[in-house]
Amino acid sequence: MSSVELRHLATMAAVAEEGSFGRAASRLRYTQSTVSQQIAALEKTIGGAVFERPGGPKPVRLTPLGSVVLAQGQELLAQAEALTDAVDRFKAGEGRIDIGTFQSVSIVILPRLVRRLRDRHPGCDIRLSEDEPENPRIGDLDLLFYDRPLDGDVEHLKLIDDPYLLVSRNGTFDEGPVALERLDGMPMVAWPDICDQSRMEEALASHGVRPQIVFRTAGNEALLSMVRAGMGPALLPWLALDGTDAWSDDRLRVHQLEPAPPARQIYLYWQAGRTHSPLARAAIRIAGDIATEIAERQTEPYWLSPRPIHMKSTRITLSTLGVLALAACGTGTADNGDGADKPGPEDLKGHTFAIESVEGETRGEKLMKDSKLTIKFTDDGEIKLDTDCNQRFGSVEISGDTIKTDKLAGTLMGCEETRTEQEDWASEFVESEPEWKLDGEKLILTTSDATVTMKQSK
Repeated sequence: MSSVELRHLATMAAVAEEGSFGRAASRLRYTQSTVSQQIAALEKTIGGAVFERPGGPKPVRLTPLGSVVLAQGQELLAQAEALTDAVDRFKAGEGRIDIGTFQSVSIVILPRLVRRLRDRHPGCDIRLSEDEPENPRIGDLDLLFYDRPLDGDVEHLKLIDDPYLLVSRNGTFDEGPVALERLDGMPMVAWPDICDQSRMEEALASHGVRPQIVFRTAGNEALLSMVRAGMGPALLPWLALDGTDAWSDDRLRVHQLEPAPPARQIYLYWQAGRTHSPLARAAIRIAGDIATEIAERQTEPYWLSPRPIHMKSTRITLSTLGVLALAACGTGTADNGDGADKPGPEDLKGHTFAIESVEGETRGEKLMKDSKLTIKFTDDGEIKLDTDCNQRFGSVEISGDTIKTDKLAGTLMGCEETRTEQEDWASEFVESEPEWKLDGEKLILTTSDATVTMKQSK
């Protein structure tokens, strides 16, 4: 038997699925005679009929030989499609990349990675999935972030050591390091007993320290809320605390432990022997650069209690002193005529705002009525939307009275339908370049369709 052509197998599959040569021709955008010719050529190649043709309106049926050919042919077609996809993804720096991640990476590392990839490859297709199984599998993912060594046929780049720190309600401990033994029997809140959490708790037990865990959740914000409420301190990695900006919350204090429990290790994995696309190679390089930046930040003392005073928090500059001096002489003039400077982009950076109301757009008013949406403007030029399920994030440019963003990326956790609709509406609103105004603690965003009022979160 001579070689079977893939295009003939694809035509056969279409006829079998559609039940007629005519419908298959419409689907494939062929003439019916072309379909008939290709099926005839296939039957000549294999030496037998693949369809019974009853004529009239009755659908064509596979012959026994046709069933065998179709079953094997579909496998060949799938392999050919996978081959084409692999070649396309390898060649296209503007192609697709699939990345698996988990909470701390999604909040701190991934937004920077996505922004830099899009800066270098504006047309790239980035697909993110967030999950924290006990034994993840790379599968079809190009890259996978994970916080433990993985078994199997994988290669990896170790990114950072992520030290565990004690975060407590202000006043629970004296300033400075806390003795590890003080946690024995203490009520604490913690992550579920999976991933690196189980290893960390085993390390505590090896020192004779067994806290009383009174609440477990995978949500970092929920854990910190319980710490603030007095349920007990939490032992969290640096990345988790940095992602929630716990350092700037005066209700919390962050302490080192003595002796310190072993740090968790953050790795970037990929399938061994896989030939990377240019996009995947770029992502690995960028992830390494970001890890170096984070490692440098981890050496800074600002995140330990007691906190030093920052110039940013005092907000006193030479120009401000100059204005004060002129005002004292009775000769000063205010920038906007009422004695106060107009808020600028720097007044948004580092702040988080929670939604209060939507006006002017009926669907938005109803949809966002009970939303928990928050918007955070980071110090390094990113915007983060959080609906208490998934996050959307991307680079942001605040120029004059307008907020401009790229198309926002996001995590892909399974959420209830209403929550997903809220995410979509909020993303579309922010991407539509709203005008902004800061009125005290109120952030007012306005488009031609709607006005969104938000209040700064403490």
